[in-house]
Amino acid sequence: MDAKAVLQGVLVLLLHIILTAAEYKRVCYYSGWSLYRDKERGLAPEDIDPYLCTHIVYAYATLDDTGTRIIVPNGYESEELNLFRRFHSMRAKNEDLVMMLSLGGWATDSKLFSKTVSSLENMQRFAEEAINYLRKHDFDGLDIDWQFPATRGSPPEDVENYYRFLRLLQWEFEHEEEPDDKSTLILTICVDPTVERASISYDLPRYARWVNWINMKMFDFSGHWNDPIIANHHSPLYSAHDPKNVNNLSRYWVNKGVPRHKIVIGLPMYGRSFSLANTNYTQPGAPAIGPGSDDGDGYPISQLCHLIKNGAREMMIADKRVPYVVIGDEWVGYDNPESIKQKARIAFNNFLGGVMIWTLDMDDHRGACGRPYPLINAALDGLNARHGYNELITNARQDQAQQAAAKKEIYRQRALGWEMQDKQERIHHQQRGGRRRGW
Repeated sequence: MDAKAVLQGVLVLLLHIILTAAEYKRVCYYSGWSLYRDKERGLAPEDIDPYLCTHIVYAYATLDDTGTRIIVPNGYESEELNLFRRFHSMRAKNEDLVMMLSLGGWATDSKLFSKTVSSLENMQRFAEEAINYLRKHDFDGLDIDWQFPATRGSPPEDVENYYRFLRLLQWEFEHEEEPDDKSTLILTICVDPTVERASISYDLPRYARWVNWINMKMFDFSGHWNDPIIANHHSPLYSAHDPKNVNNLSRYWVNKGVPRHKIVIGLPMYGRSFSLANTNYTQPGAPAIGPGSDDGDGYPISQLCHLIKNGAREMMIADKRVPYVVIGDEWVGYDNPESIKQKARIAFNNFLGGVMIWTLDMDDHRGACGRPYPLINAALDGLNARHGYNELITNARQDQAQQAAAKKEIYRQRALGWEMQDKQERIHHQQRGGRRRGW
């Protein structure tokens, strides 16, 4: 092969990278409870950087008792819907931002989803209600996080029923007479991608045909719920011995027939902690007696970063390429900017759909330990999306400057108008021999 052909090949590859970098999704989940967390972790919609993500997903809505209507949880409808309006206010800054609603989560009983998919009539009714709900509240699509088909009171046949449901729902979305200023509604699912879970609850290669993409939760692979309880990292990048890792599972689902562009890798903005059984044994794999100080809720990076900043020693698990830290009798496995960047790089290098962020409020969004959103920014770098992000920021600043200049010009013109009016009035009074009175 001559040098010219090599150069052409390199140029084609570079062009492909430039063109596709903008297409990688950055799907960021915003939890409804973010607003009610403590001061440092609390995150209001108005405080979110609207350019970091291509899609923002509000989690969660739930189902009514019939399984056919979307409702907001806990009956706080008026408050939650006000949060919806605040959530959508981000579009005023970034009109290209896609806003979605996630339905389900652990708190939604699996038996309710089972009702949804139990009959064609229920599926059809849900589809109609969902379209009305999404349009009424200005969402661009629906994400379904059913935990889990064929478990927690859901019968085995729901794996197939879920397939029929997704097929019907996508058909209804595509054939909706959408408003003139709206696009076709997006349909996605959020899943546990481990082989153990998928073999029971999903048929992902078939599901992929009827959804726009699949958000794969590449985290919580291990935790205090395991028996025996072992201090293991919950989201390894690689592993020499355990198939439950980001690289292996991404490749596994490609090989199983899920289209590459429909695989979106989930990235955790938190760690998992354990209380060690013996403080003399702190290596990965050490016996533990339960969760650490996070009580099993996850250790947000916004808190963990303080410990590291104040001197806690960060150590790496060599074969898994992810960090952990030990503080007294507490062992915490988490992600740092480098491990997040490398996970996002797997999506980039293998032409996957992008990355999913769980959740916005758990990153150091206030920049308490340095740069705001350190992990999400690392994901941008892993996707080679930094240039596009900077361009959005530059354009936004230029727009703001232009708006400010336009407003200033309006005020200047008004002032000139008032000055001219004053001048004309003085001339008029002088011509009439009158005198203008002051206040």
